[in-house]
Amino acid sequence: MPVDIKDNGDGTYKVTYQPKDPGTYHIDVIERNATNPLYYDHLKNSPIDVVIDPGTDASQCIAYGPGLDPGNLDTADKLHFTIEARDRAGKPIKQGGDDFHVDIQGPEGPLEALVVDNGDGTYAVSYSPSGPGPHDIAVTLDDVPIKGSTFHVDIKPGAFARNTFIEQFSFIIQTRDKRDVNLREGGQPVEVDIKGPKGPVKVNLIDNRDGTYTVVYSIRDKGEYQIDVTVDGISVKGSPFIQTVS
Repeated sequence: MPVDIKDNGDGTYKVTYQPKDPGTYHIDVIERNATNPLYYDHLKNSPIDVVIDPGTDASQCIAYGPGLDPGNLDTADKLHFTIEARDRAGKPIKQGGDDFHVDIQGPEGPLEALVVDNGDGTYAVSYSPSGPGPHDIAVTLDDVPIKGSTFHVDIKPGAFARNTFIEQFSFIIQTRDKRDVNLREGGQPVEVDIKGPKGPVKVNLIDNRDGTYTVVYSIRDKGEYQIDVTVDGISVKGSPFIQTVS
């Protein structure tokens, strides 16, 4: 292996070498006889065995997890994924200490990413999406992109509870004869009247032709609604009743 020796001019020497592979390196430090170079002496503590551990190779590192998958929603508080450090042979690194950098660009600009070293060669990453749209996630180590970076994650809009409302209400009317027996055919004079804080509410009354009737209506304003179901103008059991929207 090539070795570079620099005389510092003060009795010390700087030695530089570059290991190419992990393993044990046997280093002899000797001083040759000035008049007869074939003769030399080992310096104190020489030879030395140096163990070189596998180093992290950015081009072999990978990232995976739900935070990089399609279908994530912008209502998620946090999205997560994992970085796995690997050496040049593609084998997982078993210890932490690497300074991975995660840069996320959302539709509204850069986002903060939290990277936590798990100490076992993996790194937990979390971020909060800024809104629906493309999020570009670049993962680098010493300015070198890892395998697959930059990741393109399309965030979709999710349902937001505070803006979500009930579009329609419905209930079923079952008609009966004088003997308290269910009728099995339609055509009866059934009517439904709903009055709210802002006046009458439009009702869709559907004759199912089997003695039942489906009532469909929409309510969006807060307040009390009086619902009256009649047959031949006479209120049915339990009618009228009050529905309160808060």
